Amino acid sequence: MVDITKITHYARIYDENHSNEKLYSIAYDAAAHTYTYWYSDPSMDADWTEPANYLVLADKDINASGEVYVIFIDGKWDIKAAGVLDGDAMRETVTAVDANHPLADDLVQGEYNFGKTPAVGDAKNGGTDKGLALKVTELQAQPATWKLVSVATPASQLKRGELAMSLAPKSAIADASAIDLSTVSATTDITERGWFMGAPAVNAAGDVDIPTELPVITYAQMAGGNVNAAGCSPVTLVTYTLTPLFEIGNGETNTVSGSTVSSNYNN
Repeated sequence: MVDITKITHYARIYDENHSNEKLYSIAYDAAAHTYTYWYSDPSMDADWTEPANYLVLADKDINASGEVYVIFIDGKWDIKAAGVLDGDAMRETVTAVDANHPLADDLVQGEYNFGKTPAVGDAKNGGTDKGLALKVTELQAQPATWKLVSVATPASQLKRGELAMSLAPKSAIADASAIDLSTVSATTDITERGWFMGAPAVNAAGDVDIPTELPVITYAQMAGGNVNAAGCSPVTLVTYTLTPLFEIGNGETNTVSGSTVSSNYNN
């Protein structure tokens, strides 16, 4: 088991009719799996009884504009701002599946069963050598002779020596969208996107018959109107960090854990 990503989905606090009003408190109903929140102190009502899993928010400056997400899990409250989540999901790289939140079904790869609580480093003996599948865990784009700028920059605003460029895989396990190379000038972890290279075709002697590839789609734009001099020059150096995707015992498998998604970036 090479890596595990934990995805936690949060509940969005949004009330179109009271989006600017600050929340006073919130409660979670474990039986109904619902959240209820109040804009004023409900204890002022003589008939009110404090529910289970009740939290006062009066000092946290939270409103119902949809920019805040919340979850009550394992007896604790957790509140996140929208900017730190992917939609409503928090993605975390973990070393093992939490025994308090096991998988719904056993994780089975071929004839090997890793159970409902696998951990990084778990392995099963056996398997045959089918070639090594690789995943791209890090990406870095270093400018050579040109300056990399955001792909959001309009062509009319590009200057001499500036280049807007992005890179996308033709397919990936999770996210095949393009990466703006101006955002990865430092080595950047892209493990959770699931860029991978399938295992090469290996013959009976263990030699590679058909090598593996990482097909990518590139997009680049520079200033027009003869602003840049004619000629050829290196523009950027893109560095990939590759690690084994999956390993079983004394051999590797070309198994890719998860269905692939195709890139929606076809420029």
